[in-house]
Amino acid sequence: KKKGKNATPWYEEYFGPDYLVIDEHKNTQKEVTFLRKVLRLKKGSKLLDVGCGYGRHTVPLAKYGVDVTGCDLSPHMLTEAQKKLKKTGKTNKLVRCDMRSLPFGKKFDFACNMFNSFGYFESEDDNFRVLKSISDILKPGGLFLLDLVNRDFLMRMFIEKDWFEKKGIYTLEKKWFDPIKNRSEIDVSVIDKAGKK
Repeated sequence: KKKGKNATPWYEEYFGPDYLVIDEHKNTQKEVTFLRKVLRLKKGSKLLDVGCGYGRHTVPLAKYGVDVTGCDLSPHMLTEAQKKLKKTGKTNKLVRCDMRSLPFGKKFDFACNMFNSFGYFESEDDNFRVLKSISDILKPGGLFLLDLVNRDFLMRMFIEKDWFEKKGIYTLEKKWFDPIKNRSEIDVSVIDKAGKK
């Protein structure tokens, strides 16, 4: 998070064009299959994909006929998701909103929050607001699937510094883990032809 009174939170800036270059997921289809199986999703099932990003799960689920709505704070990610949906001919809804205050009534049978997109807020009160907000959009008996990295796996595989290159863009990561707060923090620097960000 940037310092200062009118600072923009990191999560409002991070998920832009650079993120799409460095983001890579080889298990998306397995994750979609898992979601369909564990939630018993059928054609017409009403699902909210909270923090849907560029539609990595929203789009394939829509192809299967799930009545999936994707929501995200990043306009850039939602634009990418819309492009992907358009290619499939699907017209599923995409909504820009803050996951702490979801603008839906109790209309969903299911909700999911995938790929560690929970816990972004420094305040645990804000993180709790996310859970409360998701609870508020579920019909009675609705199910919520929360995907988080396993803490033991994180500790076993923890690397303080890492870097990788993709399409001529270099990404450098410095990581910290606070065992008291049970919180991981990452400082990401992206270096492309224009310089360092």
